[in-house]
Amino acid sequence: MEDFLAQFAKLINLETSKLLTGYGYLDEQKANSEIRIHFAQKDKKKPAELGLTKFSMMAQSGLDYVKRGEQLVREWIVTNEGDSSNGLDIIIAGECIDNNLLIPDLAKVKFLRPQADMQNEFSASFIETTSTTGEKIFYARIEGITIPKGYQPTFPLTPKESKQYYQNRYACAVKINIILIGSKEGAGEYTIFFCPLANRQEGSFSRTLKTSIT
Repeated sequence: MEDFLAQFAKLINLETSKLLTGYGYLDEQKANSEIRIHFAQKDKKKPAELGLTKFSMMAQSGLDYVKRGEQLVREWIVTNEGDSSNGLDIIIAGECIDNNLLIPDLAKVKFLRPQADMQNEFSASFIETTSTTGEKIFYARIEGITIPKGYQPTFPLTPKESKQYYQNRYACAVKINIILIGSKEGAGEYTIFFCPLANRQEGSFSRTLKTSIT
């Protein structure tokens, strides 16, 4: 035990004899015998730097099956963790598209929390085209929307910072509804890509889903 106390005394710049002395004896020593304890200054948290626009999913909903000729509706809440961006591309490709099982119809986008003095709801029809690799795809482009600047915290968070973090995530989030039509019976996969028109090389977010049409 004395060896441990001797080592600890060195860390706090205290004479070993004083740390090993009983409290009563220490109290009787001269008043001008100071005990100095040195603490390292804790580095202040530096704010995280925002990168390019980066989408992150907060929630999703919707069924994985549909009857032929009826609508299949999928919904996402997507937030931004990077810098702001203008415009949004929604691209759908995959097995269900190649085999004409699903036909994308309409994309609807709105801010989760209304933005003051701004348009808050947008929509665009899907257009069929072909990718550079020859794959059939559908895309809907929404040019009028401004994706708000995100917020990237530095962890660990205090309770106050944690509350502010989640408030900011909802403040820059958008709700995206995709309407697809069941074209013919079958089952397969399809992938939906959400791409900001600016910084899209970093910001694209995608989800691959399975569905069946009866």
